[in-house]
Amino acid sequence: VEKILPELVHTGSDGIKTVDYPKLTAVLIEGTKQLKAEKDSEIAQLKAESEQLKQALCSKFPDLSVCSH
Repeated sequence: VEKILPELVHTGSDGIKTVDYPKLTAVLIEGTKQLKAEKDSEIAQLKAESEQLKQALCSKFPDLSVCSH
């Protein structure tokens, strides 16, 4: 934690390190939100590409099981 978010690690006068967990939790939540948004975008793109491929395939081979709606 200290290497990536040094502002969340405090060293006491006795040398013992502590982590500010409430602030760390906020950072983790925001990171999770960002990853979810990225993955949602990737999934939407893949779905669109899949639909395009399906349409192209079904235009050539309409009897395929994936072509029945």
